[in-house]
Amino acid sequence: MTLRGSRPRPGLPHAARWSRFNMAAAQQPRKSRSMWLFALICIPLVLSLIDCARDLYCDTTMIRSVALHSEMGQLRSEAIRRAGRLEALLEVNAAQGDGSSEIGSLSPDDQPWLYSKWAALSEPISHESYSALVDPQGMVVLHSNPAAVGKRLTSEWDDQKEPAAGNDVVRINAGPFVGETPAFDVNVPLYAGGRWIGQLHSGLDASWFDREVAAQQRKLLWQRSWIVALVLAANLGAVIGLVLLARDFGELRRKLVHEIQYRTRQLSQIGMGLAHEIRNPLQALRINVHTLRRSVGRAQLDEQQMTDMMRESDDEIDHLDGLMRDFVQYTVPHTGDRADVDLRREVQATLGLVSEELRRKQIELKTQFVDRPLTVHIDPARLRQVALHLLTFAQRSAGVKGTVQVSIAENNGAAELVIADTGPALSDADQARLFEPFQSTAHSDAGLGLALIRRFVEEAGGSIDRRKQSDMSGFRVLLPLAKHNSQGT
Repeated sequence: MTLRGSRPRPGLPHAARWSRFNMAAAQQPRKSRSMWLFALICIPLVLSLIDCARDLYCDTTMIRSVALHSEMGQLRSEAIRRAGRLEALLEVNAAQGDGSSEIGSLSPDDQPWLYSKWAALSEPISHESYSALVDPQGMVVLHSNPAAVGKRLTSEWDDQKEPAAGNDVVRINAGPFVGETPAFDVNVPLYAGGRWIGQLHSGLDASWFDREVAAQQRKLLWQRSWIVALVLAANLGAVIGLVLLARDFGELRRKLVHEIQYRTRQLSQIGMGLAHEIRNPLQALRINVHTLRRSVGRAQLDEQQMTDMMRESDDEIDHLDGLMRDFVQYTVPHTGDRADVDLRREVQATLGLVSEELRRKQIELKTQFVDRPLTVHIDPARLRQVALHLLTFAQRSAGVKGTVQVSIAENNGAAELVIADTGPALSDADQARLFEPFQSTAHSDAGLGLALIRRFVEEAGGSIDRRKQSDMSGFRVLLPLAKHNSQGT
């Protein structure tokens, strides 16, 4: 008599704890990495905005500088021309006079003819706000605005210089030269008889200049806004693309980590289950060999005992061979020798193999097949193995005098095979690990059976699940129809 070891369900408490630890460790820095990645991605956009803002500021500043330099250059040229005419008139009047007037003075008492000539000399050019003569003491001798004559310049009048237009350009907001309207002032020194006798001042209307510059700057901003918008759109598109790429990369990484952890747990589970499944047949073979060795030279075994022992040893060897074959099929990806086969014909042939066992257990078989062939592209041997394994599971679940129902139909371009039974529904725990390797239930062995069946179905492009329907529970297999079959329908 052969002793058999019990086959407890293998578990992986240590591997599960290690897997959960790895998952937590992988998720811990994910948030900080995402924040750093987002910050790095936003840096080009921020730098582009800063660069665009800097360029716009430089361009608008250059507009003002160029415009001020141009306007003040024109005003300075006119002031130099006036100063030259005034110096020439001073020398001419000194040469024609009786010698009582002083050439080195701009005093109205010394040069009374200046009043008559000033109107012609100070005729304003475009946007010139004033023209004035100032003596060496800072007294306004003549001015285009008579109210300013006789006023004296303070020491702070030239503090606000405009070096962009020249060292002699000053912005004046208040004082003897201007009233309520600010101006840009330029001055030219006057010489007579080899002596400095004063300055000729000319002013440009600063309010008009500011309005003109603002209009040009707005025009530039409007023109540049399209370029800036395109640059920002391109950078924003690049940032969005990088964000999406980073998100997809992160999702791919998470899936890869999850798949690696799943495969690690699965390999550990397969290794433990395989060791457990191999240990039992080896133990039986060891006991049989030990029994034979003890019988040599002692009490001989009768013929029936020898036959039973040999049959059991042969069965265990077959079990080991089948286990190794299933293991190779499960671990080595291979689609088998695919061909176009009729699902209905293969299932009917498989039903013929189990019909005797169904009759012996008084199990009622109900079939509902589509009235035309449904061709699927799969290895015929694998398809028969799928059907046989699911029918065996159903007849075990249905029990004596139960019912097994097999139906084949077309479902949204796929062939649907449903094998259901009236047996008790699986528990949630059994349902969750139904297709895991070496996980036994009340109606399946602790091997690679259902795990291998799912592998066969998925490699053929289909799917398999178990669900409850009214008073029955069963497996539903979906396989894509072969091309010529789908075209024919």
